[in-house]
Amino acid sequence: MLDSSALAAAPALSVSSLRVNISGATVLGGVDLSIRAGERVAVLGMNGAGKSSLLRSLLGLIPAQWRGLTIEGVPVTSLASHRRARRRVARVPQSPAFGDFPVTARDLFDLANARAEAVKVSRRLGVGELVDVPVREVSGGQLQRLLLSRAFGQITRSGGLLLADEPSTGLDSRSLGLLHSLLSKSNAAALVVTHDERLLSACHRVIRVESGQLVDA
Repeated sequence: MLDSSALAAAPALSVSSLRVNISGATVLGGVDLSIRAGERVAVLGMNGAGKSSLLRSLLGLIPAQWRGLTIEGVPVTSLASHRRARRRVARVPQSPAFGDFPVTARDLFDLANARAEAVKVSRRLGVGELVDVPVREVSGGQLQRLLLSRAFGQITRSGGLLLADEPSTGLDSRSLGLLHSLLSKSNAAALVVTHDERLLSACHRVIRVESGQLVDA
């Protein structure tokens, strides 16, 4: 249940007539979505339905068209404004690529301006000792927990919006339980793409991507 202040605030995310075409095929065909401040929304759908494309388009990572897009009430009208808006968006990507660069989790925490908060979350998730290890040297499950640490550290510090693409990937049952707890207790808005139904109870609302449209689940 959202409180009255969340209901009265500007939507954390609002997009209308969002269209995504990839290689000539329509992936999303004019969808509308609004997420209220503090509201957590889960996104379900078959593989290839367009769940990840939805998140990537909202982040400006793939070409998309829309009639209107606002993040916390701020219109996104250009690439520059998209970059500004993304500063308030915490991300958990599905397949991060860091190449051969010796990037550490601490570097990622600093980029999110959330080092202290993210380090605290990393300790809770059992990867605090890995924050100074190059991410290319950690396991897939450990990397996922470090990425979750960055994201939840960022929204702990500044609120905003969490966009998470399959955040339970590579997690054991204990880590999944901690993710559920972090998500449930967060005051930030969230759009969570997942196939794991155990995360649904941490969300206020569930939607599905079907035939290029969003429908209530």
